[in-house]
Amino acid sequence: MVLGDIVEIELADSSPIGGGIICGMTYDVVDIWVQTRDGLMTLGVPRRWITPIGPRWKVQLPGLGVNTPSDGS
Repeated sequence: MVLGDIVEIELADSSPIGGGIICGMTYDVVDIWVQTRDGLMTLGVPRRWITPIGPRWKVQLPGLGVNTPSDGS
């Protein structure tokens, strides 16, 4: 994993929501540039959420996109 690598971004239910480019890394956090409607955003994710898929990488955002009851039960 190096700066400039492409990352595919998925919700917890494996729904793809787009991609980004690795723009920074520390020992346990990877920063990803993501294009939004409002401009460019930096998304910092734990390194353990990122897995290799061929020559690219995939990050799955746990807890997002999963159908959960609104009352929290």
